[in-house]
Amino acid sequence: MRQKTFLITGASSGIGLATAQRLAKNGNNIILVSHNQEKLNKAVVTLSGNGHRTICCDLCSSAHVEEIYQVLITWNTRLDGMVYSAGISPLCLLKDNTVELMKQVFEVNLFSFIELVKHFQRPEISYDGARIVAVSSITARGAGYRQTLYGSSKAAMISAVKLMARELMNRNIRINCISPGVTDTPMLDDLRNNST
Repeated sequence: MRQKTFLITGASSGIGLATAQRLAKNGNNIILVSHNQEKLNKAVVTLSGNGHRTICCDLCSSAHVEEIYQVLITWNTRLDGMVYSAGISPLCLLKDNTVELMKQVFEVNLFSFIELVKHFQRPEISYDGARIVAVSSITARGAGYRQTLYGSSKAAMISAVKLMARELMNRNIRINCISPGVTDTPMLDDLRNNST
């Protein structure tokens, strides 16, 4: 059987890294994406097997997303699946919100995701029947203090997945969203440190 290849964003820590480790343990090839090359280098050596690769890309700007797929084309690599686990969660009271902060949160948590799916669906990038999983959050349902921006962006992600599913059916690409609750990750540590 052909080894499958999965692209995982936010793969240098937390849920993204845990997903990469599980998929690698099952014999798949993993392409880890994050904005920090040093963390990616540390993450990739924790994966079982060989042939895993990294792409350093800052998803704080959806304009950078195409760079990922240009690299894949250079590598002559097509994808069997993608997990979008990148995200930011600044704690912010509504009265302290700024337009710039809103743009930053939605850029990472939603816009870059949609842009990734746009390119993922291209036949030269993914196989027919490929799979996409987006990591949303239980916060999308309204749980969470000082998380209006994070929860709103994750709720928008859930809606986007439902709407994109119909478009992706013509290539039998299945897209789903998961909404984990509180998970012991570096993001949670950051939230704890900033909650005082």
